[in-house]
Amino acid sequence: MKVGSGFFPFLAVLILCVLISAGAVSATPSDLSTSMVEKMPVEEISEADIQAGIEYLNAHDHVLHRYGTLPALKDTRMRCTWEDSLDKFVADARCDIEPLFYPEGPIHGFGYDIEGYVFVSIVDNRTMDSEAMDNLYGTLESRGRTMGISNIPVKFISSPLVELDSYPPESRSSYCRPIIGGLMLQTSLPGGTGEATTGFAAQTSSGSQGYVISGHCTEGAGTKVYQPTIGFDAGTVSTDGGTYSDAAWVPFNNVVARIYTTPSVTSAIKGYYSDPGSGLSVVMSGKNIGTLIRASS
Repeated sequence: MKVGSGFFPFLAVLILCVLISAGAVSATPSDLSTSMVEKMPVEEISEADIQAGIEYLNAHDHVLHRYGTLPALKDTRMRCTWEDSLDKFVADARCDIEPLFYPEGPIHGFGYDIEGYVFVSIVDNRTMDSEAMDNLYGTLESRGRTMGISNIPVKFISSPLVELDSYPPESRSSYCRPIIGGLMLQTSLPGGTGEATTGFAAQTSSGSQGYVISGHCTEGAGTKVYQPTIGFDAGTVSTDGGTYSDAAWVPFNNVVARIYTTPSVTSAIKGYYSDPGSGLSVVMSGKNIGTLIRASS
């Protein structure tokens, strides 16, 4: 297959927020202009993509209440510094939320979103009254002040409970639903069975969910995909990148935007690069190579 520099124009990374399992990195939240130890280059997500993500959240989130003040994030560096602060805050504040986690409590999500809010997600068939939200925000705001963040912006949202069948996976060859990146898969080919690795969860411009895999392990549209092995259906390739990319699209409605890294540990997808440059550090996670860090060329 001839490989070019493009990719499916209709794909967008599914994830728009970072959950509680995201790693924490120290920052100085009281000074957004202060330089930081950046986990990724500041060109990670374009301003246009950020605004598109914010518009998506505003259109789809069922917001119950907003608290605090969202800081003015005037440029990418300020946004990255703020997100670093939220990384640490979410990790430290987990203990404040944990007693209220589902099924004992109504909360099934805690993290921060692309707009810069910390979010607390309430199961849509459970209730949390205004007094309970006020009290929890008071606890979170107090923790924020100890970290130099005053009036930390928090929103309470209502959302459906996501049932996870077998997650996180114990190994790359484990059966895993929802499907994430970095796992063993097999494809049914005319000459036998192909083996490859799941890529990443995505969605089309119309909202259909699925995941991306390497195109060279398929015969194009119609190729059956299994995870981890033949017999465990994981969808059918609907299209491939043709001359533009060595990639194939597998529609599948049970995916989550995370990547397998080590046994029972996964990492959230935080965004995507529209035009990555050479020399960029890339973490590779696959069935045969394991987890490696390499520089792009």
